[in-house]
Amino acid sequence: MTAWVIPIGAEFPDHWPIARDHGAWDLTRRAAIEPSDDVVFWLGGTSVLAWVRATSPATSLIPHGPIIPWEDRETSRYVARFTFEMISEDPVAAPPWGQVKENIETRSGLNTGPVMIDGTQGIQYLRSLFRTMLNRLCRKSASDHAASKRPAPTSHNPSLTPSTSTAIPTTGDAS
Repeated sequence: MTAWVIPIGAEFPDHWPIARDHGAWDLTRRAAIEPSDDVVFWLGGTSVLAWVRATSPATSLIPHGPIIPWEDRETSRYVARFTFEMISEDPVAAPPWGQVKENIETRSGLNTGPVMIDGTQGIQYLRSLFRTMLNRLCRKSASDHAASKRPAPTSHNPSLTPSTSTAIPTTGDAS
């Protein structure tokens, strides 16, 4: 399995919503992205933005094929496209690139285009930066389970609290 970090220039923050809406990303540099590869988008000047899973290989763009309305379409040369499915847009941390670079064990900078990560530890680190629906469901299930184990609240009304000195009748009517 392979993962990728793809930078989005700080001057083009709207490229992520465009990509999300189209379920595809166009590359200005070729990358060997394959179906089932994890891809993390990084917004320049900030940090991680989204985690997706490629659903197609990155293939050359077809002349006169479908156009994605990138803001820099007239000035940038896009060469390949891959499609994806959303995993999470909910980062739990916003580490600086230096920290991420160390944890994914790469020397590449974000200015080199897509950064490939093929080590299991690096891929797990990237995944840990995001909250997923499964994470949310597991946390909710755990908190629901913990709540079901808590004792029922007691009333502070003394008339509703059983007295320890109340005698229990042994014979006859309890009136």
